[in-house]
Amino acid sequence: MAVFLDVRDQKLFVHFSGWDSFFTLRRRLDVPLQLIREVREEASPPRPITWLCFRGSALPGLVAAGVFWWRGGFSFWSWRRGRTPVVFELVGARYKRLIIGFPEPDSAVALLRAALADRP
Repeated sequence: MAVFLDVRDQKLFVHFSGWDSFFTLRRRLDVPLQLIREVREEASPPRPITWLCFRGSALPGLVAAGVFWWRGGFSFWSWRRGRTPVVFELVGARYKRLIIGFPEPDSAVALLRAALADRP
């Protein structure tokens, strides 16, 4: 019941298990590092327009998971109450951003920032 990040071969692999996999309707998401523009931790969860959920699950204030139209583009969400959202801004990818919730986001942000600093 968690989200795991893995960086290898210049790609970010986001693995979903348990309820995260159930709500997002995915087990894995792959993103080339060159398409990640910025990674940041949000203090409070952003709110998608839940009636514009294209594939996934939405219970306002509890769960936002799957594909939503948000702030001018498609975004992929995997957030549940009690988790801190980390926003991955993307360029030239299928989604404009990924919003992934982590119980302890500091390690996820540090991992991604280190990987982005090492990319060619």
